[in-house]
Amino acid sequence: WLQAVVAYKPPPNIGGKPVTPKFISQIDTRPPTFSINVARVANLPKSYQKFLTNSLREEFGLHGVPIRVRFRSPSNPYSKDGKGKRGSNKSGNKRRGGAKR
Repeated sequence: WLQAVVAYKPPPNIGGKPVTPKFISQIDTRPPTFSINVARVANLPKSYQKFLTNSLREEFGLHGVPIRVRFRSPSNPYSKDGKGKRGSNKSGNKRRGGAKR
């Protein structure tokens, strides 16, 4: 669904770079809640977010059903702020796995 909608009406380019939705997943059922991962989510216009929400409602027959759509930006594993997955050691252990010596 997401690929077809983005192909039909692509999001606007911001600063010469595309702001493209990567994937969608349903994260809850009551009410139906969806998460759409978008690179540079802060640059995605509210009008395009509304378009995606309305297209989702139309395609899957969710008329009259309250739905939630959350737009998220994936974390950068190489970021220097320590919030990425790689390079951060949250457990405080210096060694990986195995038994203690």
